Amino acid sequence: YWNRYPGARFDSESWTYGYSFSPELLQDWSWSEHFAAQPETLRYLEHVVDRFNLGPHMQFGCKVERATYDDDSRQWTVDLDDGASLRCRFLFTAIGLLSAPTMPTIDGVESFEGQSFHTYYWPQEPVDIVGKRVAVIGTGATGVQVIAEIADKVADLTVFQRRPNWCAPLHNSKITDEEQARIKATYDEIFEQCAKTPGGFIHRPDRRVMADTTEEERLAFWEELYALPGFGVWLGNFRDVLMDEEANAELTKFIADKIRTRVDDPAVAEKLIPTDHGFGTRRVPMETRYYEAYNRPNVHLVDINDTPIERITPAGRWRPTTMPVSCLTSPNGSRQPPSPSLRRGRVVGRGNWRDQSKPTPVAVGWRDDRIGPAGDGCAQLGWADSSAVPAARNRRGSPPNGRVARDHRNRSGLICGLPWLGWGQPVRTSPGS
Repeated sequence: YWNRYPGARFDSESWTYGYSFSPELLQDWSWSEHFAAQPETLRYLEHVVDRFNLGPHMQFGCKVERATYDDDSRQWTVDLDDGASLRCRFLFTAIGLLSAPTMPTIDGVESFEGQSFHTYYWPQEPVDIVGKRVAVIGTGATGVQVIAEIADKVADLTVFQRRPNWCAPLHNSKITDEEQARIKATYDEIFEQCAKTPGGFIHRPDRRVMADTTEEERLAFWEELYALPGFGVWLGNFRDVLMDEEANAELTKFIADKIRTRVDDPAVAEKLIPTDHGFGTRRVPMETRYYEAYNRPNVHLVDINDTPIERITPAGRWRPTTMPVSCLTSPNGSRQPPSPSLRRGRVVGRGNWRDQSKPTPVAVGWRDDRIGPAGDGCAQLGWADSSAVPAARNRRGSPPNGRVARDHRNRSGLICGLPWLGWGQPVRTSPGS
């Protein structure tokens, strides 16, 4: 709902990232693109709400102040900022890890007289940027999407970068009728494959190590991965490229050379190549013609390590060198929001409880006392996206819970049939549903 900025779209295949709990839903919804854009994703979520009559169980426009667990009744009391209280057996604080925007703290930013937006708060009404001078502060995953989307629409685009990210091409395309039929006929196989990968994605690591291949073989393999859609070049690579420094250095050199090939100006290309981490050691932003945007005469890259932004003036000029802009966009990140106070919250391990008296961002209770967030012997449920669950292990190296291992495919915030959209009345489910 909030992420409606230009270029916002999935970086995972749409047909692997939808809800998997309903075969009927899988068949009656047809994704139009392999990586859906924000408007289609929002339509899909609204469709799910309508199809399963979830609206009556949702409450919006309220803020949770605290949640208190009662040992005797084994219930949560959730207090809202309007004085209302809700009681429930199960509490999923599925707000995500990065759901609070980080606003810029540049002197004078409030005085800017033109249009300015943090991408998190992008307006619902259309924003006309055609023919305007635009500045984008930040080149994280969101900034990468925005820059690539608007570069050919604005009169002039200045990008302020603190630190570059390794990016890889998304290679998005429309889903043909033949592909649509194949996807709908093989959903069981698709989710089974996702179940076998460390992160729950469709891409699985190649079981070879880099040293088992010749230079010619690995370069050909990397060229193939670089040309494929999605996270393949990151998650479908040799199994040691994210663990072995030498292997990662070789892959990093390959990706750096790709950037140099795609960016015409060698000096600009070097500014876009990270030097503080290897490829894939942080989440890789997926891009569409991002690097080619810097080949346009109306796009300018400013390294704020060399030329810091000291102040933004009302007329849209930044110091020490002045540059007029008429629209300012700040996709400079999100952070974990302050959580409501959780009192007497319990983190559930495998067969044991552990009291949690300090505030914690996530609390999950479960019928058989086995699921909890990031704790000793617990499943990793820090994200609303439960894709991390398959990789979770307790100290003995076994899955923390058989049900979690089976139901990990109910991703994107749907865990065993419980929707994460909004606060409201508890939704009852039967075991294994």
